[in-house]
Amino acid sequence: LFRSLQPKDLSFQQGNQICIGTDHNRLIAVSFLKNYGKDASIIVVSPSHRGKQLAKQLLQKHISQLSAVFCQVAQDNTACKNACMHAGLRPVKVLAGPAGKPSLLFSNVQEETFCKHQH
Repeated sequence: LFRSLQPKDLSFQQGNQICIGTDHNRLIAVSFLKNYGKDASIIVVSPSHRGKQLAKQLLQKHISQLSAVFCQVAQDNTACKNACMHAGLRPVKVLAGPAGKPSLLFSNVQEETFCKHQH
């Protein structure tokens, strides 16, 4: 089900962040983290701009501005796994993905460490 983002959706909450990449004022890449990526992590790069390390750059922007970054990636999504690793994230946990496929949780911190610091 599709809906438009409302102002309350974009209100500041710790760990929520949107980063965008543009080329001559055209949107070419976007990433979104909710709750540092633990609730949602989305990276989209325009097909015409793939292979230019834009996903890595978006992730590095999140890493530079947040105390922790998590990104859940389907185990068969090689491009996204590579972007995570090149950005400095490491696999910290194996999960069942939303479609039932095995997924890897990537992060720049150990999950247990992050949870302890958030309480």
